[in-house]
Amino acid sequence: MNEFASGASEWPSDLSRREFLRLSGATVALAGLGACTKQPIEKIVPHAKQPPEMIPGKPLHFASATTFNGYAQGILVTSREGRPIKIEGNPDHPASLGATTIWAQADLLDLYDPDRAKTVMHGDQPSTWNDFLRDVDLALQAQQPTGGAGIRILSESFTSPTLQAQLQVLLQKFPRARIDVWNPIAPDESPLRYDLSKARVIVALDSDFLFMHPAALRRARDFASSRRANENAAMSRLYVAEPTPTITGSTSQRAIFARSRRNSLVASASCRWVKEVSRLPPLTPGFARPPRICSRTETRAL
Repeated sequence: MNEFASGASEWPSDLSRREFLRLSGATVALAGLGACTKQPIEKIVPHAKQPPEMIPGKPLHFASATTFNGYAQGILVTSREGRPIKIEGNPDHPASLGATTIWAQADLLDLYDPDRAKTVMHGDQPSTWNDFLRDVDLALQAQQPTGGAGIRILSESFTSPTLQAQLQVLLQKFPRARIDVWNPIAPDESPLRYDLSKARVIVALDSDFLFMHPAALRRARDFASSRRANENAAMSRLYVAEPTPTITGSTSQRAIFARSRRNSLVASASCRWVKEVSRLPPLTPGFARPPRICSRTETRAL
């Protein structure tokens, strides 16, 4: 098969090599001039009273937290002159143990997003925060006769006790109001804590607990510790049933593709898996091929 079009390797007669080099040089020069744009003027105002923890030229490290699917992850932030520049995991936080997720690293970019809202907007017109509070008060006053029957609050998943207390106060004042919690990206997962470092057999039913999960950092570390071969402990086994390929499924000994509505059938089959795996010899690093623990008939039935 001819990869290039006819005549593509021939030099055009109406363009000399000297003219091509001249145009190429002009293009590079214009690109350099475009990069030399004048930056906007920023006024630097010194502190009336210098904060003792802020020293010019010396980075400031402080502990903070970022959230994923409503759950907090402990982080350590490096800041220079009031501007965060780096995020690392907090080794003292039980949910991260010094690691970070890609979502936590991306939170730093949100601070410098040029499309980030810079002011309160009312439609297409700039507004103020006081105007927003005034409009909300007028809307809430109109709902008082009906007990808040027309109030609907849509929120993503959260575990903040402060926000929970504020919503309870709202429901006491407007008992007919309704609060819906929904997350369009990450599925709702159980907040239960599983110690995967002590598990010998792990069965995941449509759960990407090593990646798309609020406790993915801790679970990934516990799972990795159970996969390290040593003389006193056997490596754990992971079996996954999922409708689409995931990070968790790629690390398993056996992954089957099953619809989420078939999880009850998969769960019943998992009991047979666990019983059979418990009789298998310990998994070693040289174990190349995982054992077949479900027949083809069972796989097609899922």
